[in-house]
Amino acid sequence: MPVQQFTKPYVRKDYKIEKIDKMPYGLVHIRYADKKLYLQIEKWYNRLAVDLLG
Repeated sequence: MPVQQFTKPYVRKDYKIEKIDKMPYGLVHIRYADKKLYLQIEKWYNRLAVDLLG
């Protein structure tokens, strides 16, 4: 994939301190524009979920 398709990561500064432990590993947001890519990402996600959750 071309580097131009990636956006710069950022960390939100406007979160409430009492919610700090709700997502200790953060959040990944993926945008895609075609079904073939979606299906590949879904396959990777499902494989990762099986590996992590057993």
